[in-house]
Amino acid sequence: MSSQPSQDVPPLTSTGTLSSLVRTLFNRYARVLRNPGLRVFSEEKTRASEPLVLVQVLALACFISLTIALSQPSFTLVTPIFYSVACVFVIGGFFLTEYVSYLTARAFRGQGSFVQQCYLSLLISLPLTVIYFFVARIPFVGDRLVWLLDVYGFVLYVIMIRAVHNLDLWRALAATITPFVVSMALIGTLIFLGIVL
Repeated sequence: MSSQPSQDVPPLTSTGTLSSLVRTLFNRYARVLRNPGLRVFSEEKTRASEPLVLVQVLALACFISLTIALSQPSFTLVTPIFYSVACVFVIGGFFLTEYVSYLTARAFRGQGSFVQQCYLSLLISLPLTVIYFFVARIPFVGDRLVWLLDVYGFVLYVIMIRAVHNLDLWRALAATITPFVVSMALIGTLIFLGIVL
């Protein structure tokens, strides 16, 4: 397995413009979505950096806030505050979810870094969120296609966890499912306590 980045996706440079950053990220999204595999994710993890994570998580938060704004029937003075809070929750939720997943992968003897995991997770979740938004609006078949996107995203996430943390398939699957099971158990407990109390 080569550690050299593939020649079809240009590297990001600190002297690049915003348009070259966007173009390069689009190439990386397309590469990850079209050719998912351990080799591709292993090459991409060498490109991970904190600035790339921050740029993408801000783009994800802005996109989700924009979709919320487009679904609202009217605009009021409270609306900008609501969208700002939504951005904060998206960013916080992303990092919290990834951190729990990271700790779980490390508990299964994973070796990757948190920045690598966040970067690769965003290479999956940002384009899939955009695709999800448009596919969900297709009449009659949108719901079924969205379900397929969810399954595809889950499969990509398992492959990504394997590549980042050098885990076998079963450990990567367990590291991916465990945070979800724990969150559902916590939510169920909170709902139960709310009903009982």
